[in-house]
Amino acid sequence: MNAVISIVVSWNWYNTQVSWQYVERTTRKGDVDAVNIFAILKKKDGNHVVLVVKQYRPPLGKYTIELPAGLVDNNESPKEAALRELKEETGYVGQFVGSTGQQFLSPGLTNENMVTIFAEIDPDLPENRNPKQSKEDRKMGITKEWLPLKNLHETLAKYESHGWGVFAGLYAVAHGLYIKERMGL
Repeated sequence: MNAVISIVVSWNWYNTQVSWQYVERTTRKGDVDAVNIFAILKKKDGNHVVLVVKQYRPPLGKYTIELPAGLVDNNESPKEAALRELKEETGYVGQFVGSTGQQFLSPGLTNENMVTIFAEIDPDLPENRNPKQSKEDRKMGITKEWLPLKNLHETLAKYESHGWGVFAGLYAVAHGLYIKERMGL
């Protein structure tokens, strides 16, 4: 089993009994469970695009649009895991640009954490001219797509209106770009 369901009972400062039920990840190999990769292809015309993956997610009962992502293996750094997952899921080789600290997407439900790695993809590299994802990821039905950064918020809203689930991290970046554009920041 990869997770444990726990119930914690404690007392708050009102001297009232409080209990929580949560899922605890038990497969963590180090400090970080997982990574997601925000990979950009900068176009000469300025219409930059972000690489996303689409897949069916049984817990949601629907297809999702997400950033490439995966678990950090034993003795692997988040950067190494991200570049490996990018290659496996999309076939692309990326150049590391930077990373976030640990992020907790659902801290009221689970202790799972992740790090976002920012990468740039050079389409002129020979290994990026005809990218092929891993056989395992093809079997899982993962497909890739490039979405324009311009109006990313609206593009994701269209997916959502058609019944797709949108990964929170991807939507957060899209909201940030939208706010920047709308507020002239």
